[in-house]
Amino acid sequence: MTATPAPEPAPEPDAPQPPGDPASTDDEHTDDESANSEAAKYRRRLRETETARDTLASRVERLQHAEVARQVADRLAQPADLLAFGVKLEDLLTEDGDVDDGLVETALFGLLDARPGLAKVTPRPIGPSSTGAGVRPSRAAATPSWSDVLRRS
Repeated sequence: MTATPAPEPAPEPDAPQPPGDPASTDDEHTDDESANSEAAKYRRRLRETETARDTLASRVERLQHAEVARQVADRLAQPADLLAFGVKLEDLLTEDGDVDDGLVETALFGLLDARPGLAKVTPRPIGPSSTGAGVRPSRAAATPSWSDVLRRS
């Protein structure tokens, strides 16, 4: 009689698989795929976070530009001229990123000393200088009354 080989016992579910076993390579591929998908998820989150950060940074910069323009609007004909003529926004900010009023004033005075033509010109009132600041003389004072006419005659 020939001896038939005994069937191999089924491996226990928690037992480690031998390295040549096809079932163990499937688990490794599953682990690799889950690790890759997890890494892809974190890369996607990182890109979304970087995009949000860049959007917020540009919004803050626009607000800082607007604040500088607001502070110099009453002294410059074009408030954007302060930053257009060599003054950098970074030079006008505190360590926390706030616009420093003193630094804006210093930069403004430096720009107006170098380029006085950029200053805002206030319009002068129109009218004869003898009547005051553009006030027209009243007709009653310029027109003689009937009593004035009779006295002269």
